[in-house]
Amino acid sequence: MKNLSLCLLTACCLILALVPVSLIAAPIPVNAPDLQVQQHQQVQDLYAKMLTYTGSTDLDLQVSGLVTGDSSLFSSFLWVDVVTMPGGDSVAMHRLSDAIASTASYSASWEFIDANWEDSPDGQIYSSYTIQQVLDGTVGQSAVVDLSNAHSATAYQVTATLDGQSRTYSALFIWYPNADGDLEFVVSDNIVAGIAEVAIEDLPPTPQAFAGAQKSNLPDSEPQGDTTTTTTPGDGDTTTTGTDVQTKPIEPVPGGECTPSTVQVGPFNNTDEDSNDHIFGKHYAYATLGATCTCDSSCQGTCRAYVTNTRCWDSGLTGWCHKMTSDSSASVSSKHGGGASCAAGFSCSETHTWFCLGVKKIKVKIDGVEVEFEDDGASDWSVTWPFSTTCGPCGVR
Repeated sequence: MKNLSLCLLTACCLILALVPVSLIAAPIPVNAPDLQVQQHQQVQDLYAKMLTYTGSTDLDLQVSGLVTGDSSLFSSFLWVDVVTMPGGDSVAMHRLSDAIASTASYSASWEFIDANWEDSPDGQIYSSYTIQQVLDGTVGQSAVVDLSNAHSATAYQVTATLDGQSRTYSALFIWYPNADGDLEFVVSDNIVAGIAEVAIEDLPPTPQAFAGAQKSNLPDSEPQGDTTTTTTPGDGDTTTTGTDVQTKPIEPVPGGECTPSTVQVGPFNNTDEDSNDHIFGKHYAYATLGATCTCDSSCQGTCRAYVTNTRCWDSGLTGWCHKMTSDSSASVSSKHGGGASCAAGFSCSETHTWFCLGVKKIKVKIDGVEVEFEDDGASDWSVTWPFSTTCGPCGVR
């Protein structure tokens, strides 16, 4: 195969995401005089948007080497020569939304995929596919737009740096005409998982202070209390352990002063795993949910739920490309005299996909103490963990 960068310059589960550009920028008119300039700017803008959602973490994403070519070149290059496929060190992302402020943030961490896509049955069969063959294969695939008539593609490199560790890899924007003839895109990035979610994110980013507040609500040490363990059989076993340390309610007296107090509900640790469609390894999820109940001296009670220690990942060798997607949400409420309620929820899903193409939409929504899980129905495996509690009354001096 030809050298892609030189030719484009002259002619021109792990994650691929189907992302309408209209949700982060206006579609580009196909006859725009500065078409390539606008295409390259939208690539840069997407990675810059990711950084606004990761807040105070030291994640850095540098995009370079952008070159764009039209569809006449698609049959001349192998897909795996322009897109780094899943394997090795990858950046996992987990979404957390603030149910009260209606904002969202993403936490980033390095995860290691201990098998390469090229070694899977998919990879052994399809690693010789050209870009055009891959795009033709999107016809009839669920949750993937028909890309067989794509207009052009932008190839580029990304250097992802997190916790002092870096990886440089290749990724691709595929531009296709919408119903109006303007260009939208599919972004192909298998190393930074959260690009898929951020590209379609419709909530504003959570202020950096929220991440710190969430962390400060976690118990400093294991509280004493009754520990419960439950196991629910299924495709994989779900185990939940935790500690409920709510104190005996003390009826508040209107007015007066209360004794400042802090009570931990939980933490409750949830785990699940499944090996479906794995030659070896598994996909797995875990998360810790709980709440902190506080009362101040003016008898203002607050219930602050949290979700932490989250993982939604895939390891080993699989038959198909596995797309892993997760979401969580937590709420905060206050009530004079105590008795405030709050809730949290976590969801993780795995979906088999063609060349990792497609977008998976799941969402956790909270209304009072009700936790609702939304799923587009395409999951091959999923877990949902709700949590809610009502704090006791404040203790009066």
